[in-house]
Amino acid sequence: MSAAAALSVLAPPCAPGTSASHDRLDALRRRLGKAAQAGDVKAAEAVLAELEAAGLPPGQRAFHGLVFAYTKARPHNTPDVMTCISMECCITA
Repeated sequence: MSAAAALSVLAPPCAPGTSASHDRLDALRRRLGKAAQAGDVKAAEAVLAELEAAGLPPGQRAFHGLVFAYTKARPHNTPDVMTCISMECCITA
């Protein structure tokens, strides 16, 4: 994800309002982008919680940032749950 894409993880860019709300939304946008890049799931979830608390429902790009954080945080050599179940490596009798 490029820096420009990381800064645009929330949609729409900014609802009409005060410059203070615009600044806050931009700050949340940057925090979510950084959290996604770092694979910091807790920080990404905290940004989405802040959006909801402020009465701004997270958009499609915000959830993309969260999914990106989860994907980046998961080690690539670890099988996911579905692979594990299909291979029956985790099923015990």
